Amino acid sequence: MISYEDDLYHKTNVVYTGIDINEIRRIDQKSETFVANFYLWFRNKKPLDYSRVEIANCDLGEEDMLNPKISAVVEGMRYRVYKFDAKFDESFQYQDYPFDTQTLSIRLRHKEFNRERLIFVADKLGMQQHQGSTMLSRLQKHSGFQGEKRWKLENIVVYTDIGEADSTLGNPRMFKTEEDTGISFSRFNVDVKVKRSPSSYIFKNMVPLFFIFILGYSMTFIFPEGPPFAARLNLGVILLLTASSLSIMTASQLPSIGYLVTMDYMYFFVYFWLLLGILVTIAVRSAHLSKRDLLRRKLERGIRIVQPILLITVLMVILSYYVW
Repeated sequence: MISYEDDLYHKTNVVYTGIDINEIRRIDQKSETFVANFYLWFRNKKPLDYSRVEIANCDLGEEDMLNPKISAVVEGMRYRVYKFDAKFDESFQYQDYPFDTQTLSIRLRHKEFNRERLIFVADKLGMQQHQGSTMLSRLQKHSGFQGEKRWKLENIVVYTDIGEADSTLGNPRMFKTEEDTGISFSRFNVDVKVKRSPSSYIFKNMVPLFFIFILGYSMTFIFPEGPPFAARLNLGVILLLTASSLSIMTASQLPSIGYLVTMDYMYFFVYFWLLLGILVTIAVRSAHLSKRDLLRRKLERGIRIVQPILLITVLMVILSYYVW
């Protein structure tokens, strides 16, 4: 603490921090991980124990922070540059799957110093943002995202903020205190936003559903009498089981999550759509056996009209919400 004109001030170490991402690869939705290759640098006046700088959610440790590629004093500023190739854990959000956008984050903080002792400041000069250059354009220019065919690079945002934690830090004097035990610390953040490429999903998962809809609709043109009735009913049941198998296969592509995603609701619609066709088939058969030809014709005409209307309506809702 520094006293000045009856006020107390914290003497804070300001650390200019910058990053250049060379490559992002191996975005794995199953294990919720990605790999980033990047340069990280610090510029500051006061001495700093860089080994206590923590990069969250990755396999880098204190030993990695002890081996910079460059360590020098430039114009009175201590300057360190690191190059890392590390795997990061990321908590993906799948509510909109397969139309989802994910944020790949790189976050760092100092393990010991709170924001009164140390503040990270984004080094806009070092990252060439003053020249109109962006990390997104540089990464795209050097094809650092080329290997990810299932994802599209949307944006890269670099910023600093204040993190919060609530802890007594084991101080016995704080055990029974009624004062705020909150601890705030400065963080340096990089958010890489990526969007799933529709083409990577459509041919693998949506094309089988397209054939299910075609076969399910053609089922309504089979006359429900004799062997054709059994064939019509069996076709509906087989398509229902096929859709259920596709749903299980889709779920296996994701980690274990406790909520429904957009694709689940799409499969619920497929189940309802096919079940409606099966129930109408049984109703048409019953009307035929009871010699109620007018009811039979109305049911067959109705299902041939209702099914396309339901399908087009759902497709329009999906397109308007996720595409347009």
